[in-house]
Parts: sequence; C-alpha cells; structure tokens
Amino acid sequence: MRKLAYIFGIALFLVGCAHAIDIKYDSATTQPFEALPLKGVKIYLAPIEDNRPNRDSKNLKQLSFGSATHFYYPAEPSVDLFRKALAVKLRNYGITITEYAADASHGTLKGVLKVFDFETGGLVGLMNATASIDLKLTSSKGKDILWNQNLRGEARGGLLDILSKALTRAINSLDSYPEFIPTVSDLSPVQNVDNSQQQQTQIPQKQVATLKAGTGVMLGEAGYVLTSYSLVRGMKQIPVKFVNGEKIDAPLFIKDEVNDIAFLKLNQSPNISLMNIAMGDSSQMQIGNKVFTIGYPISNILGQKPKYSEGVINSLSGIKDNLGFFQVSVPIQSGNSGGPLFNQHGELVAMVSSSLDPENTFRVLGTMPQNVNFAVKSSLVKNMIPMLPETLAAPTGIVVVPTDTDSLQSFIKRVQNNIVLIEAKE
Repeated sequence: MRKLAYIFGIALFLVGCAHAIDIKYDSATTQPFEALPLKGVKIYLAPIEDNRPNRDSKNLKQLSFGSATHFYYPAEPSVDLFRKALAVKLRNYGITITEYAADASHGTLKGVLKVFDFETGGLVGLMNATASIDLKLTSSKGKDILWNQNLRGEARGGLLDILSKALTRAINSLDSYPEFIPTVSDLSPVQNVDNSQQQQTQIPQKQVATLKAGTGVMLGEAGYVLTSYSLVRGMKQIPVKFVNGEKIDAPLFIKDEVNDIAFLKLNQSPNISLMNIAMGDSSQMQIGNKVFTIGYPISNILGQKPKYSEGVINSLSGIKDNLGFFQVSVPIQSGNSGGPLFNQHGELVAMVSSSLDPENTFRVLGTMPQNVNFAVKSSLVKNMIPMLPETLAAPTGIVVVPTDTDSLQSFIKRVQNNIVLIEAKE
C-alpha cells in the first residue's frame, strides 16, 4: 500500500507539472572537437519524428506493466529537447546547423525518437530512465544514406535529473561511432577542392578498365536490383545479365555506403517472368537457422550459370558485434556478394556482403579464417525501400518453401529468373 501511494503521488505530481520538469542536455560532459576537419560543413537538422507507440502530444502518459509504472514524457517537448541537444553536440564537432534544407550543401540528419520514458519499481525513490533515437545522415538530395545508427542512454536515480542524464548519455553515445566524423568530413568542400587540385597536377596515365563481377536480385517487377554497394562503387557501366542471356544496363539509383547496400534501376524491362520476393523479418532469425543463397561465384572460372549454396546462421551479429549483419556458414566466394540470403520459408532475410580476407587475417593474427562470412540483415534493406518510387516487395507474392526436396528445387528454379549476374566496369 505504501508503494502504491508513493507511485500515485508521483503520478499526480507529474501530470500536474509535466512541462515544469527541467530536462536539458548537459553539453559540459562532451569534449568539443575543434581540431577535426569539419569547419565549413553545413548540415540540415530535420525536425525529430516521434515514433513512440505510447506517446501523448502534451501530457505525461502513465502505463503500468506488472510491478512497474511507466511515464512517457510528452511528445512536443521531447522532440524539441532531442533536436536542441543534437544541435549542441554537432556544433561541438564544428558542424554548422542550417535552418533550411536548401542551405545544407552537406546533407541532412534525420532523427526518429524511439524511447523517452522512466519507470518506478524496485527501491522506493529510485527510477530507471531510457532515451533512444535513430539517426540517419543522408545526402543533400536525400537519396543516399551515408550513415545510420541508434543512440541510446540509460540512467538510474531520482526524479529531478534522471531524464536529463538519460538524454545526455544518449546524445553523447554519438562519440562511440567513430565512422560518423570521417563520413561527415568527406562531405567538406575544402577537401573536395584539395582533391581536385591534386588530380590536376598528376601526370596523365593510361587507364586500364576494371571489371567487378557479383550478384544482384530483383525483388519484383518494378525494375530495381538489390546488390552490394562495394561491387558497383565508382563504376561507370553496370550491365546486369539474366539467366536467359538478356543484358540490360542498370545505373546506380540509391546507396547506403555504411551498410554496403545499393539499388540499381534497369533502363528497360527484361523479357523474362519475374516473381515477387517477400522480405523476411531478420529479427526472427536464430543461431542455427538454415539459410541458402543463389549467385554467381567466380563466374570467370565456374561459368555464368547461377550456383546454390547453403548453411546456417552462425551469429546474430557481424564484425565487432555489428548488429546490422549476420555471420553465416554459407560458402561465399568472389562473385556471391550482393546475392540474396533466403530462409527455409523462401523469404529474403539478408543480402550476402563479405568474407574475412584470409591473407590479411593471417598477416595480422597468424591464423587462417575458415568460412567466416557476413550478410546484411533485411531490416537495413527495408529502411531503403520507402526511398524508391514504386512498391518493391509483395508480402504474399512468394510461395512458402516446404521442407520436401521437390518443392525446394521448384522454388530455386523459379527464383533464378530474379537473380542476375553483375559485371560492372569503370
């Protein structure tokens, strides 16, 4: 009874003075990065989107789960707090925040608020607070995702400062993503000028065409090909070849450099029957689940017919516990990159990305890696689909693959029409 009375009292206090709680970002806990090459970089910080399922526009919302009572901070002040805190953090990096998207020649930073609440429970007087926001850095035109991560902070303590601590820790967790600074730095016009001047002083040399071969997959009939960005990066010609021998040019349409994802756009519709491939839920995959891929490994030696490989999920994370990737035992060769990774229901749950390089690994660690391969989760691919003009994936457009051999072989034969050989040239 005493605990219930305590919680009830807090609820009444918070509902009555929701906007009076002093929540702010403590910029004193972060180190300004004046030495970084970010001066002159202009980024548009878009309004934060509140995607919390239990948000309320103006008032604290109280929900009870078992022995804990959750309080969700109001939507309007929440998004304003996060945007102001991000602005301070970015300025500490030396980045200029523009008021309008048209003034941002160096991209746009978009935020989606996922969690901003606190709960009572356990010891009386102590509370747990959580702040979480998804951040996405896109190019000025908004087509290319340059960086995409989640910032999260947690705190435990008393009512007056707990949300401030969680907010501060979430925003300052940006420091734990060292790739953010070089990604933004590469957008600097100062660097672009230096590079162009350096190129003008170089002695012209005879150019040798570079050919990269890999795999791509069409998710439907909309004319887009999903593949690995590292396969097509910097390439001037990107022809794709279907199993019927038809070749069609497919220029790069959008890309996610950080997660090695690219979508190409066919210049014309292929003369082949295509199926709609369903995007599976990668979060439902478990270690040991069977998966398979179809692609064009070492096509200059093994030939230009699609090859089947199977294995299991070894880990739910990639290098350095990167949660955007699976580690898989599916045998991967040069040419498999960009290919689809299917589960046993015929759903695309990942895209084949890379393998540990044996020579480099042996040189550094003195040991040879054995079949250590990685695939980008479908959840990251799904993030790019809204950026495409047409709907790509039909939720019921693929026949579930039963466990019997005949049905699996039938599916593999049908889906080969969607899987293309990519031979990109500089």
